[in-house]
Parts: sequence; structure tokens; C-alpha cells
Amino acid sequence: MSAGDSLRRSARLFSKAVIIKKSPAPSTSTSQKKKKTVPQDVGVSNSSPILLKDVASVESSPSNISEIKRCHWFDSIGDSTQLSLIAKLHRDYHDTEWGTPTPNLSDNYIFEMITLASAQAGLSWSTILQKRDAYRIQYNNFDVKQISEFDERKIDEMLGDGTGIIRNRAKVMASISNAVNFLKVSDEFGGFCNYIGTFMPKELPAGRKGFELTLTNGSKVYSLAKVTHMTETEFSQNLAKDMKKRGFKFFGPVIAYAFLQTIGFVHDHDSFCFRYYENV
Repeated sequence: MSAGDSLRRSARLFSKAVIIKKSPAPSTSTSQKKKKTVPQDVGVSNSSPILLKDVASVESSPSNISEIKRCHWFDSIGDSTQLSLIAKLHRDYHDTEWGTPTPNLSDNYIFEMITLASAQAGLSWSTILQKRDAYRIQYNNFDVKQISEFDERKIDEMLGDGTGIIRNRAKVMASISNAVNFLKVSDEFGGFCNYIGTFMPKELPAGRKGFELTLTNGSKVYSLAKVTHMTETEFSQNLAKDMKKRGFKFFGPVIAYAFLQTIGFVHDHDSFCFRYYENV
């Protein structure tokens, strides 16, 4: 299976954990069938919050890749018209997974992203993304229960030659202890996504845009659109602080923010990106 196929399957790999509230599709008359254009920025009313999913969407995938505008971090990888293998990996990750509040957000998937984000500490995300398949093999497809029971023999095996993961014993050992703590949190809150939701706004702040998410415990929270480029927020700081109290390692506020971006619990696609207004 190609890396692109693996990435596209990642959001479907596990059981349902998050439900995204969608508005019914509006009826379209003949006179309304002209292609819609999306403004660079959409004004918001302090009295009536605007959900990104309620704003006119853009065409999802023009046939010519050069016509698609993506987030600034993708454009920094290289020429989008002649993509390298690595750039294609990033493209599929951006187009199908990054910043997507997916309805298949299971505990196993969340733990996968926590582990990969933690492994990134001191390294580039590109390095980790290229090793993702190897991590899935060594971590038993991120079965959290199995990982929590890994012993020294398994750790030595994972750190051996040719396994394909980052051979850092401290990070590997931390991922196993993180699995133990992850299960405790998941059991306490009825799912790890419900735990993350306790740090998210229950109402859309005035002047902000975002997606409404309904968690498995029935609570409604908002994934807010960014207002500027940043590496950490109060959200990621509070999450990282609480997770540290619960025994998690290699998960500071910057790593936490990168993790939240990936799973779509913050909406960080640039306003010019074709996915910004996407009704995901």
C-alpha cells in the first residue's frame, strides 16, 4: 500500500468517536448554479456566530494541482506542480487528514497522534510522517491496550536495527507509560476525545469562526479557526499542563498544539486554503 493510501485510510481505521453537526444542504435553483467564490475573509457578527460549515464552500479538488491553494506550510515544501514523493505524502496528509474533525476519531487514532507528536520533539514532522507506517507496525497499529503491556523485551526489539522508528529509548518508554495513563483518562471520561473537550469552548466566542463538534458524551464544543500563526495557545497550555499532572511525558504545550491541529480540535487551515471553508 502506498503512503498516500495509508494516509487516506487513517481517518477510517477506527470506530466512531466524534460526530460533526452538519446543516441540511440548501436547495439550488437554476439561477443559483453559478460557481461560488469564497472571500478571503468572512465578516462575523457579534450577535450571530458564524460556523465555517455554514459559509459557501469551495470546489474541493480541481483537476490541475497547480490551481489548488493550500496552507503556507505545504507551499514551503517545494514546487506544487512537480511534487516529490515526500511532498505528495504531505499533500495527502494535508488534504485528507490534517485539521479534519473526523467522525472516526477513536482512542487508538488519538493515541497514534499523541505518540507521533511526542516522537517529533526535536525533529521535523516530515521525518515522522515518513516513518508513520513503521510506527504502526512497531506499535501494533496503535492498539493502546497492547502498548500499555509492552515489556523490556519488546522495547529492545523496537529499538533494534531496521525497525524504521526513531531509536530513542526515552521516547519509546514514555509512549508506553503514556498508554497506561491514556487508558485511565479514557476510562474516566468515557473516551479521550471527551477529556480533550473539557478544555474547549462550549459556545462560539463573539467574532470567531469555527466548527461545532458533538462528542460521544453528548456535549457540544467548538473547534476554533485561528486568528494568526502560533505555536501554542491557552488551550494547548492547559491541556499539556493537565496531562503532565496525569503522568504524560514528551507532551508540552507546543507538541500539544501540533497534536490538536492534526486531529482538527483547532481549525488552522489558512483562509486562502481550499480546505478552510470545507464542510468536512
